[in-house]
Amino acid sequence: MQQLIDLTEIAEILHVSPERADELAEGVVFPPSVGDRGGERLWRRADVELWARAIRPRTWPPDLVGARDEVEYLTRQD
Repeated sequence: MQQLIDLTEIAEILHVSPERADELAEGVVFPPSVGDRGGERLWRRADVELWARAIRPRTWPPDLVGARDEVEYLTRQD
């Protein structure tokens, strides 16, 4: 059975704020949501973790000071 997660859990996985997780989820490279629960979008945990490893392969899981800044840098769309 697949574990589905919402933005709050994505924020915890990525070590960012829920607001930043929402911004990342709107990006074209973020995994698509697979459903919703009570109006909240849901994602497969495995998809989000795979995405996180792909953008930060050497430092996943984030355990360094400034991990949030690294995620923002790697996912910005200038």
